[in-house]
Amino acid sequence: MPAAGSVPACGRGPLSVVGGMIPSMTTPAAVIVDSTAYAQAVEDAARAAAAYYAGGSSPLDDDAYDRLARGIAAWEAEHPDEVLPDSPTGKVAGGAAEGDVPHTVPMLSLDNVFSPEEFTAWTASLARRIDREVTRFSVGPKLDGLAVAARYHEGRLTRLITRGDGTA
Repeated sequence: MPAAGSVPACGRGPLSVVGGMIPSMTTPAAVIVDSTAYAQAVEDAARAAAAYYAGGSSPLDDDAYDRLARGIAAWEAEHPDEVLPDSPTGKVAGGAAEGDVPHTVPMLSLDNVFSPEEFTAWTASLARRIDREVTRFSVGPKLDGLAVAARYHEGRLTRLITRGDGTA
């Protein structure tokens, strides 16, 4: 349980709030220097995600995967014409194990925020989407796990559906 005056950040433990601001995270983005390194990073991320979502053990821990994904996103922001189709950016999960079942309401993913600047930008984006200023936040630990939608008919559970890509 986090100590009073701290908030957990991205499931990595407590993060002290100083003067109402969140200090920078210690997980910087991987540095991708050219298109060859970008292609290798996308391949590594796709392989790690496939292993993770297939129930196997990923060759990358959460921190390493986050660094790699942030590096890929940074490269793509600077080189939008070079985005590869297998890139993990914009994807929620690794795909269906056994057929697709459409969600009635899309199941979305969480956003990551790693610095005060990213938190400020995220807050502004949220305010635009809900058309009002956000003045209070409730923060809790992010736990890795499985998201499911439960469907009931006449009070009986009829189907459990994993998030998949958020739509099926």
